[in-house]
Amino acid sequence: MEGGDEESRHGIVLTKSIPAKKYNIQTGETLHNARIKCPDLVIVPPRYWLYMQCSSAMHKIFLEYTPNIQRFSVDESFLNFSDMENLYPDYMDLAETLKERIKKELGFTVNIGISNNKLLAKVA
Repeated sequence: MEGGDEESRHGIVLTKSIPAKKYNIQTGETLHNARIKCPDLVIVPPRYWLYMQCSSAMHKIFLEYTPNIQRFSVDESFLNFSDMENLYPDYMDLAETLKERIKKELGFTVNIGISNNKLLAKVA
């Protein structure tokens, strides 16, 4: 699990491993609370350079499909495929293609929400 510095009593859970889920550890909760739930918790410092590297690589893949991209955060983007129905007739197929490609080429998974506006796409 990645998080801040327990010694200075700062930090939250940034990412969690699959085994941490069985302890009901949540992304965003304090490291102190996570440690109460799982006393043997292993916490490693975050590697922001890696997040940025992965984000840039993912963005390059997105650019191969559409130039209309709004980066919302390091791990979130909105891709606009308006008026591209002739290129991508099935958005569900496109979403699966993107997910599979990112997993295969970059080694991590993503969630994709599809809608006609950003709010609903984020909720999806």
